[in-house]
Amino acid sequence: MRLFLAIKPSADIQEKLYKQIQNLPQNLNLRPVKLEDLHITLQFFGEVEDAKIDELISLINYNLDISSFIVKTEGVIFFPRFGDAKIIGIKCFIPEKEFQNILRLNKLFVQSEFSKTERGFIPHMTIFRVDGVINKDKYNIAPNIEFEVKTLDLIKSELKPSGPLYKTIKEFKLK
Repeated sequence: MRLFLAIKPSADIQEKLYKQIQNLPQNLNLRPVKLEDLHITLQFFGEVEDAKIDELISLINYNLDISSFIVKTEGVIFFPRFGDAKIIGIKCFIPEKEFQNILRLNKLFVQSEFSKTERGFIPHMTIFRVDGVINKDKYNIAPNIEFEVKTLDLIKSELKPSGPLYKTIKEFKLK
């Protein structure tokens, strides 16, 4: 099963973000992320054997030492940062203490072999996937939305020709 750990904003926050995204220029080279799929990926696990999912859930439960916190959205970010963008996202600010706890968790996932590489991440919500060349200057928004994070979600990602299909398989409540 293809899994990742994420912050999933509430439906009303997703709608606020989506209203701003819809004001951006439409382009045939862009595939927008569905409203209900807006999220911040904290750790991508890739394929996890069904027999190891309970072990992953236990690992998260046992080591999740994060209190609820506020995320603030900032401006647009492009990946890769230089050259032709493949992803357009909204950069998100996570407070330092919680950010460090997430990094600690990510190191633990590597040590436990649930993740292949330990790498830093830039908290963001993907809003478009890019299938060509775009003028980055036309996709500059600063949503300035804040929302409280009370849970982290373990999400199953099933790849379909029409795009990924996401389903939360476990919700972890924060302190």
